[in-house]
Amino acid sequence: MLIQQINQITCLCMMCVIVSPPICFAGNAEVTEQSDVVAVYRGGTITRDEYASWVRYRKITEAQGIDHRIVTQIAVTKALAQQALVAGLDATTEISVRLFSEQSRYLQRKLKQHLFSQTRVPADELERDVTARMQKASIPRRVKLRNLFLRYPNTDESEQTRKRMESIRQSILEGADFETMALEHSDSQTRFRGGLIGVVRVGDLHPEVEAVAMRLKAGEISSIMESVDGLTVLQCDQVYEAHQPTVDEVRMNTVSSLRRKLHNQEWKELEDTWRHAASIHLPAWTDDTAVDVPVIRFLDGASLTAKAFRLLAENPGPPIAQQSQERLRAKADQIVLYTQAARQARELGLHTLPDHKLHLNWIRASMLADAVLDQQVAPGVRPSETAMRAFFADHPERFILPEAFHLEGIAVGADRSDVYEKERALRGLRGKILNGSLTFAEAARMHSELPSSDSGGALGWLSRREIAALGPNILAAVTELSMEGQITSVVQQNVQTKRACQLWLLRFKGTRRARPLTFEEARSGIERRLTREAQEEKKIQHRAVVATAIDIRPIEGAVK
Repeated sequence: MLIQQINQITCLCMMCVIVSPPICFAGNAEVTEQSDVVAVYRGGTITRDEYASWVRYRKITEAQGIDHRIVTQIAVTKALAQQALVAGLDATTEISVRLFSEQSRYLQRKLKQHLFSQTRVPADELERDVTARMQKASIPRRVKLRNLFLRYPNTDESEQTRKRMESIRQSILEGADFETMALEHSDSQTRFRGGLIGVVRVGDLHPEVEAVAMRLKAGEISSIMESVDGLTVLQCDQVYEAHQPTVDEVRMNTVSSLRRKLHNQEWKELEDTWRHAASIHLPAWTDDTAVDVPVIRFLDGASLTAKAFRLLAENPGPPIAQQSQERLRAKADQIVLYTQAARQARELGLHTLPDHKLHLNWIRASMLADAVLDQQVAPGVRPSETAMRAFFADHPERFILPEAFHLEGIAVGADRSDVYEKERALRGLRGKILNGSLTFAEAARMHSELPSSDSGGALGWLSRREIAALGPNILAAVTELSMEGQITSVVQQNVQTKRACQLWLLRFKGTRRARPLTFEEARSGIERRLTREAQEEKKIQHRAVVATAIDIRPIEGAVK
């Protein structure tokens, strides 16, 4: 019954997940030009197109020419995927559901990119906006920044972290390359770009960081700045002074802004349509929850069962019974959206475009390869009680239940063209909540764009790190709250989308102090971690065995 329902969703989305064609796993029945083949192995070949698409799929940026290590990755993945097909793993419930999810997410991203490329700004609206913007246009001072961040391992080691940062900063002042130092030492994700944050202006950064950043000159290194999580040093690469833009500059920026605004409006309307075409019914999760209970129903009668939803909710994530209803509802909402988006992407034929078709097949091949490794390697790999207790004793700093804040939230998106109007509206909404004419929950249901709007804006218990992930301005606002029922003023938080932001209202419901976890509380997490590490080590060893067994042979002159 479950597989039938999964197949119904597959048909609904036109995904053909279970029967999607392989990437020549067992050799190619079609004639391949010899010049297109870069390597052969026992059971198949690797073409230049396959090689190039794998590099894009794995986001390998340093690849130059045809690298033997990458050829080996491809050959082993294809060989393992073929083993999985022979064993029938592609028809298992877990693989079918996970493959459906991953391929749908990919098509959702490609649909959004495609629709953005089709968005056009009406000429009359463009000229009207250009004229209005020219009357008040000025480009503010901007700076191009890099950062180097050291995270506090724990509060006891803050002084050691500071000494390490002082040493790194001194090395940079004495001539060490900032990009190299960031790559080697930084705990920020920007380390992979040599610490590059990008070009920022007033309002893009936390006020305390901004005060330092905007005073820097080109080539100058900032002093050490401290935050809740660690220490930061900035380098200013370039300064762009404020100036009056030309008509062409204004027109170019206006086209970009209006196009993005139109696209976001159209995408939001699409998402609303998709949500209305489905209903979510979350049961109370227990070990006895029936596996065939529908959790998501679509208008055409297709549905996703509790068993399938559990597989998606727990990958990644803790056991479903330990997850809040709010978190599960958000995951269900995501499933609805990427399911419907994938259907539309296929209706537009995006899945047939060569690059997309290869990428979808690599998703399938990689998942099948992992499945056969799990079957051959994972069974029996479990840590002993002694090993788990030793790990717990050796790493007490990792087993702290962090301080957490019980919060409710309302958030709306805005860009520079309407941010002041939306901020004024949100201040008015806050006033209604404070004077009692509207409850926070009612306001969230009517106005919030968060998935939590259906539950009255409930965000649940969030740690400082989880709040910081929403944005530094939000963290700063929340940490100033101390009384139950207290509401922040309107918080503006920039997001990754250029020149876009979110406006927030947050309501404080309580604080939970940090405390050490007991071994029993930490047991399941330790077991998962040690099991995963042992499995990954065995998988690496098994891949090496497979690479030897399939006898990978590069075509002469093709591989370096």
